[in-house]
Amino acid sequence: MRSSKDRRNYALELTTAGKRKLAEIGRVGAEHEKDICGVLSESERAELIATLRRLANDQGLIAGVHPGFRSLNRARGAEAS
Repeated sequence: MRSSKDRRNYALELTTAGKRKLAEIGRVGAEHEKDICGVLSESERAELIATLRRLANDQGLIAGVHPGFRSLNRARGAEAS
């Protein structure tokens, strides 16, 4: 459907089933993280998160955006040339 904020764009919305699936994926991800990091103390976990954020920032990664999206945008730019 057209975006209500900018009619030149289209907005995508999750269906009810999609929202349920996304919630399920979130739960599975949280369980997986708990399994992997269960051996770490709270301070070790905080240190790990801080280190991973530093690495991501250094690489120009954006939180919540898959790294492959960056190369997809470059490919689109090349097509437009």
